[in-house]
This record gives sequence, C-alpha cells and structure tokens, in this order.
Amino acid sequence: MAYLMRKQGKPYEEVLAQVKEQRPVVNPRPQFEIQLKIWERTGYKIWEDDEKIIPKAEYKEYLERREVYLKGEEEQAGIEINLKTHARFGRKRGVK
Repeated sequence: MAYLMRKQGKPYEEVLAQVKEQRPVVNPRPQFEIQLKIWERTGYKIWEDDEKIIPKAEYKEYLERREVYLKGEEEQAGIEINLKTHARFGRKRGVK
C-alpha cells in the first residue's frame, strides 16, 4: 500500500479501497494504518534532514507515543510473566 500511495500519489483511503477491490480480506493493522497516514501527511518524507536524524514534528510525536505504548506493553508482559511464575511455582514446599 505504501508503494501504491507514493507511486500513484493517492491518499491512504483511496489506495485501501483500490487494494480491497482486488483482495477484499485486506485489513491493515491499526499501527500500520497510522504510519501510512503520517507518511501521507508528511509528503512521503518523515525526516527533516537528509541524514535522517531529525524527524518531522508529526512523525516525532508518533515515535514518542509509540515508545510509551511499547514500554507499557513491556511492563504489562513483565507482570504477566511474574504472575504465571508465581502461579506455577506457588509457595515454597513445606510452607503453609
């Protein structure tokens, strides 16, 4: 879809409809959809500089939100692992 957006100069929604005509089961994941829309709004250039060090404001905001989201998932995964470990091993033997 990203290729078609850039190559044809069409917006995300239009390309999605075009792709769904050929393959109705297409259903991009929400994070990918967000990335494509940001890419479209930034004119297919997410970096301010040629060295690709400074992201454009909208992309920078996305990266920051993504980092918070992923950190939350890592913390949640850590809690789940600890709960599973505790449930599996429970109390020490001999301790009531």
